[in-house]
Amino acid sequence: AVAALFLLDHGFMPHEIEVHLASIYSLTPMELRTTARLLSGLSVDRIAEEFGVSRETIRFHLKGIFAKTDTNSQAQLQRVVGRAVASLDFSAAL
Repeated sequence: AVAALFLLDHGFMPHEIEVHLASIYSLTPMELRTTARLLSGLSVDRIAEEFGVSRETIRFHLKGIFAKTDTNSQAQLQRVVGRAVASLDFSAAL
């Protein structure tokens, strides 16, 4: 749960979470970065600005993220990622 809050508050994922999500959903590095920013509350326009790409590029990546995670919305994506993060064992890191 701590890692999930960290992800949402800071707009990036700890390495362990990136590896876990990439292995479960086959997300690319750009899709992982986009997912983290999206779940931190940034808009598509803001993400595009931050990454120095077009809005259409981010929308293209979102379509891939939604397809790979079998989701259709940011809310669904947040639930799926939350469940995936909750399945990790962080007790060794504490």
